[in-house]
Amino acid sequence: MSPEELHHRTRLLVSRAHWCSHWQDNVLLDAAVDQARARAVGAFDLVDAETGLPAGVTPQEIRETLLHRKAKEILERERRLMVPEITVTDR
Repeated sequence: MSPEELHHRTRLLVSRAHWCSHWQDNVLLDAAVDQARARAVGAFDLVDAETGLPAGVTPQEIRETLLHRKAKEILERERRLMVPEITVTDR
C-alpha cells in the first residue's frame, strides 16, 4: 500500500496531529532497490554492463544472450560435454 493510500485510509484520533513519514524512507527505498536488483541478476532478468549489449536490443535477444552466457559458464566450470552418439549411414 502506498503512503498516500495509507494516509487516505488513516483516521487520525489525535488533535493537531499530521502525517510525516517513516524516518528511514530513503534508506528503506535504497535497500529495496538493491534487493530487487540482486534478485533480477540472480534470475538473469537484468542486463549488466558486463554483457556489452548494444542499445535497442529486444527482450528476446537479451534472453538468448543471457542463456548463451550461462551455458558458457557451465561449460567452463564442468570442462566437458556429454552428448548421445551419432550414427550416420550411407544411402
